[in-house]
Amino acid sequence: PLTERQKQTMSDKFEVRLGDEKPIPEYTFLNGDIGSSPIGDIIAIKAKSKNGKTFLAAIFASVILGSNFGNLNTAVPDNSRVMFFDTEQNRSNTQSVLERIHIMCGWEEEHRERLRAFSLREMSIFARMDYIEKKIIDFAPTAVFIDGLADLTIDFNDIEQSQDIINRILQLSSAQNCAIFFILHTNKGDNNMKGHLGTLATQKCSDVFHIEKSEDGSVFTVTETDCRNRPIEDFAFKIDEYGI
Repeated sequence: PLTERQKQTMSDKFEVRLGDEKPIPEYTFLNGDIGSSPIGDIIAIKAKSKNGKTFLAAIFASVILGSNFGNLNTAVPDNSRVMFFDTEQNRSNTQSVLERIHIMCGWEEEHRERLRAFSLREMSIFARMDYIEKKIIDFAPTAVFIDGLADLTIDFNDIEQSQDIINRILQLSSAQNCAIFFILHTNKGDNNMKGHLGTLATQKCSDVFHIEKSEDGSVFTVTETDCRNRPIEDFAFKIDEYGI
């Protein structure tokens, strides 16, 4: 049971007043002069299977770290740090993503002080979220990418499990002052993120990005379908013969 002093402390911590200094949103990247994907919030990347979700995550990661992609530029110059957690690909594929980000950043050497990547495919589902949380606390990143949010649950249609995962990443993004991007597949019949997990995610995210692949598979168009602030303009990307 909480003491009266503890109750008062909690009340003071969580109460919001008109006289409080209003925090100015800190964004992870800019599209021209429009800020996107605030630090302290959660952001979704959604699409059908094999529609460029991991590639878009790599683009966002490299931009946050300082590379330029069209009109996209970092909003956190000089001191940004990124973590990438892969729950579904094998270790080789995860390493390819790491290499891709380095190339897009123009880095010839490894920069572990700014970029870390982890392959969690062999880890128990029950251990993954705790592991991610510990690594985030230790590294203090600007932005985190979780490639495969559904792989943090046994059943993405279970309401309690879905609420637990969404609440944990919400609390983690706020407490650790980082943006948490995650990837989630859409349903086969529509462009909604799958399951109860996807429904809750759509409600709680500050930004949701959807990818649509052209009929010939050569162009990937990105649209911000949901946004609490000011949405950025659509943009597109291609993948060259080197996977960049």
